[in-house]
Amino acid sequence: MSPPQWDIFISHSSRLIPDDEEFIDALALALWKRGYSVFLDRLCLKKNEPLIPSLEKAITSSRLGLVIITPSAARSGFVEYEIQFMRQRRNAGRFQILALMLGPKAVLPPGFSVDKVIIAADAKVMPRLIDEIGKAVGSPSAGVPNGSGRAKPSGG
Repeated sequence: MSPPQWDIFISHSSRLIPDDEEFIDALALALWKRGYSVFLDRLCLKKNEPLIPSLEKAITSSRLGLVIITPSAARSGFVEYEIQFMRQRRNAGRFQILALMLGPKAVLPPGFSVDKVIIAADAKVMPRLIDEIGKAVGSPSAGVPNGSGRAKPSGG
């Protein structure tokens, strides 16, 4: 099996309110600045790329799945599919799933088992979030530098 291409796969609903979208972008940027390779679909997928096979490949080649739980994520068919695929990946080998509860109305979907739940009230907790995620995933992948043809989150 080839080494992981991504340290972190971020799963989220595409039906986000602007504040949540900005938070996720800031989170991806902060992780990227710490040296982690981060898969975020809107930054990493090419236009007209087949969605499901691309998501499966990204999850398969990641070390950790970070599911951003928002009210819209709990109703998203794509997030549910990604969670199911992550669970298969976790059961097959070394892969962790973290849930990031974003906002006061975030609720874990029924039957969703994770390795750790992190609660984020707002962007003020960003340094703590980055530390918690870093503890779960470990050091950034050696030999997988950011900027090697991967999308860098904007804003920095």
